[in-house]
Amino acid sequence: MIQRKEGFSLVELIVVMAIFVIVIGISGTAFNSLLSHSARESKSVESQITDIIGLELMRVDVEHAGYGLPWSFPTATFCYAEAASSADTPVTGLNPLNYNDGTICPAASTPPRALVAANNAGFNNSDYLVIKSTSVAKNIASPKWGYVTDAGVKKTWADAADNLQPGERVIVISPSFVTPGDMRLVTSGSNFFANYSSTPGNANHLRNFYPTELNQKFLIYGVNPTTDLRMPFNRADFYIKSPASAVEHSQRCAPNTGVLYKATLSHTDGTLTDELPLLDCVADMQIIFKLDMNADGVTGTTSNANGSSVTSSEGATIATVQAALDSAAQIRQSLKEVEIHVLTHEGGKDRNYSYPNTSITLHSASYGKTFDLSATIGGDWRNYRWKVYTLVMKPKNMGTN
Repeated sequence: MIQRKEGFSLVELIVVMAIFVIVIGISGTAFNSLLSHSARESKSVESQITDIIGLELMRVDVEHAGYGLPWSFPTATFCYAEAASSADTPVTGLNPLNYNDGTICPAASTPPRALVAANNAGFNNSDYLVIKSTSVAKNIASPKWGYVTDAGVKKTWADAADNLQPGERVIVISPSFVTPGDMRLVTSGSNFFANYSSTPGNANHLRNFYPTELNQKFLIYGVNPTTDLRMPFNRADFYIKSPASAVEHSQRCAPNTGVLYKATLSHTDGTLTDELPLLDCVADMQIIFKLDMNADGVTGTTSNANGSSVTSSEGATIATVQAALDSAAQIRQSLKEVEIHVLTHEGGKDRNYSYPNTSITLHSASYGKTFDLSATIGGDWRNYRWKVYTLVMKPKNMGTN
């Protein structure tokens, strides 16, 4: 019996190997594409989570604007200090002194405005925002509150961490029975803050701030753990600026973007300290106000951050809106809603992606801005996934605290 032994020719082997190489090449390209897509998605999700956390911190502060603020003072000559130095400027051209309500004695101070803003004055002509409340600081005393009666009974909480502690600096507020809703700062001689201490004797001991009338109740708000107070509240400024670590920022972010910061005003010297980065790769921030200018319970007026652009169904004008934004009392009465629009991008630079528009609008061109990406960001502006975050907040502490 004759057996035939057959194999593959060299040509056949070459053809099979060529097909195999092509298949491997296609698979490798697809795998690399899948890995790249997965990496982009991971970075995008990570960026979104970080953005949400930072913006949530901002939202909470805006909603608590006015918390614990005194609405009036015991005398017309009362004064306190606020931002101290024009040299302490976080952003070129922006002076923290411009948003003060307090002034160096002996000139009288005005009651603090819960919210102050500058229009198109900062980085890339972004807006600048100031929030005043006792709770806006990053310390263990600022979220705490309680009350005291003529008998010295102070509010305590089940969780010991929520209770004011000896040595913490507090302010004392007297709700007025003469003027409904008025929250008057209580003082003891020239002292406008108290030391929450169990040891009497010093001039600003809490006992000196007790009510004198039977069954009267004063509110106590924590302000600072250990430092004597410069002002009867805390203050936080929100702004965009180029970060100190510019190299790291440039590796992740588009050119001509910055970081959205929150900085608190120091009670020690009146400078902005403790800069907290909230959001990276930020190109712009625009602030919009919704107001009720005729006190009918309906929001009928829209303005930009400083009231220089106004639309109203209530007959309000630029002059009347700006007067309202300059007055602590009118802000409490009129300001009903705050919108903040923040322009940033998700993930990093992606040469395989092309953003479709040369510009992007924050709210509207009338009250916000149409941001020109091609002119401001530079040649690679298309390779970023641009987006606008919008926060819509109703301040909860403008009426009664």
